Amino acid sequence: MTITAPPNPALAAGTRSLRRPRVRGPRNIAPQRTLTTAEAAALALPAAVTWMPNVEGAHPATAAASAKLLDRELYDVALFRQPHRYPRQKNIQGLYFFTGTRTHIWHESQLEAQVLRWLDMREDIVALSTQPMRIDFADGISHTPDILTLHSDHRQVLRDVKPKKYIPKFQEQFAKTRAFCEHVGFEYEVHHELPRQVEINLSWIAGFKHHGYRPQPADITRMLTALDNPIPLRAVARLLAPADLAQGRAGLFHLIWSGQLSIDLAHPISDRSPIERTIS
Repeated sequence: MTITAPPNPALAAGTRSLRRPRVRGPRNIAPQRTLTTAEAAALALPAAVTWMPNVEGAHPATAAASAKLLDRELYDVALFRQPHRYPRQKNIQGLYFFTGTRTHIWHESQLEAQVLRWLDMREDIVALSTQPMRIDFADGISHTPDILTLHSDHRQVLRDVKPKKYIPKFQEQFAKTRAFCEHVGFEYEVHHELPRQVEINLSWIAGFKHHGYRPQPADITRMLTALDNPIPLRAVARLLAPADLAQGRAGLFHLIWSGQLSIDLAHPISDRSPIERTIS
C-alpha cells in the first residue's frame, strides 16, 4: 500500500512564498554635542513649566521657571504625560509601591521601576511624582522629566531615566535640564541601569520590605549590640532569631532594606557575606 502525503503548499510554491523574518539593522544613535554651562543656559532659559494639579477636574497650570516653583509642590501632581498602550509594546508599564510614601507610583518601564526600587531603599524620600511636568526651553524644545523627589532634608531632585546606550544621544537635553534645575533650585540626576549583580540583590532584598518581617525591638537591640564589627550573615540571622534561622534571615534582609544594616550589593549574597551596622 502506498501512502501519499498531501503536498506542503509552502514547499510546493517554493521558498519565495515563505514570510522571511525582518532583519533590523543597528539603530542610528548619534551622540549629541556636549554643551558648555553657558551654552546650555542660553538654550534653556528663560523656560516655562506646565503641570497637571492632582485634583479632580483640574486644568494644566503654567509658570515661568524661577525659584517660586519650589513652593508649587510639583512632587505631588498628576501624571502630565498620560501613558499609552499599543500592540507589541516593549516597555512594561505598571505601579510600584513606594514604602517611603506608602503610595503606588506609576512607572513607564522596568528601568524606571528599577530606579524607583533603588531610591526607595537608598534615599529618605517623603514625596515624589513621575512625569511631573513639561519644561518648555527657550530654544522651543520641550522635555518631560521622569521623576521629581522631595527628601526629608527638603531637597527637591529632578531625575531623568535613560538606558545607558541612549545616554550619548541626550547630552544636550541633559545639559539644558541641568541649567533649568540650577536656575530654579532643583538638584538634577540622570539614572541608567544598575549593575546586574546589584539589581539581582536589590530585587531579592526588596521582597522583605514589608513591615511584617521586622524583628522585635529586643531582638534588634541584641543584634546591634553584638555587631561592633562586621560578621557573617548567618551569624547575624542567629542573633536575631536563635531558634529559627529562616525567620532571622528574613528579619535581617528587612533591616538591610530599612537601612539599619548594610551589605555589599556588588557581590552575590551568601551566609558568609559580611553584615555591618549602618553608621548614621
